[in-house]
Amino acid sequence: MTIYYILLSAILGTYVFLGLYLNYMTIRDDIRREKERKAEKKRQDNNSTPLHRSR
Repeated sequence: MTIYYILLSAILGTYVFLGLYLNYMTIRDDIRREKERKAEKKRQDNNSTPLHRSR
């Protein structure tokens, strides 16, 4: 019976660890994408001078 508890704990621990890790990677990727989007928007705003807009 003890072996089952150890196995169950190991499987549950692995499941929790993988869940937290994948969540962390997803959030990190979202933050990186958001920074890139803001940088691109800022770059476009800098390029849109009155001369560029009048074309």
